[in-house]
Amino acid sequence: MSGDSKPVNEKDERRQEPPFWEKAVAAFGLVLFLVVLGYLLFDAYRGNGAPPDIVVRVTEVRKSGDDYLVLFEARNHGGQAAAGVLIRGELERFGVTVETAEATLDYLPAGSMRAGGLFFQRNPHELKLSVTPSGYSRP
Repeated sequence: MSGDSKPVNEKDERRQEPPFWEKAVAAFGLVLFLVVLGYLLFDAYRGNGAPPDIVVRVTEVRKSGDDYLVLFEARNHGGQAAAGVLIRGELERFGVTVETAEATLDYLPAGSMRAGGLFFQRNPHELKLSVTPSGYSRP
């Protein structure tokens, strides 16, 4: 008999199984991956090709040095992005425009929001203020 023989250990012969928590984390990762992949494929298939639908909302009016700053949010509810979005603000008195201001948003992706501001010399609280999108270009 040779002195090299060792007793056979059953643990060495069997492949050790990963712990339960490793299996649970792997299963969760797989499910999360499949959900995200499914959403992206569904969104690409659905393909909302509606043109930009830009809605502007005034969020605040404040004094800024000698001027007044009108802060706004522009949201694109459409299915396509818009570039060079022109936002126009007007101050009116008795139906006559007395002052205008404009701001350009470089890029407004579909389903997103961007913020900006317009400067006026007159107090917007004392006049009728309107802030609207005026135009855009296709990116």
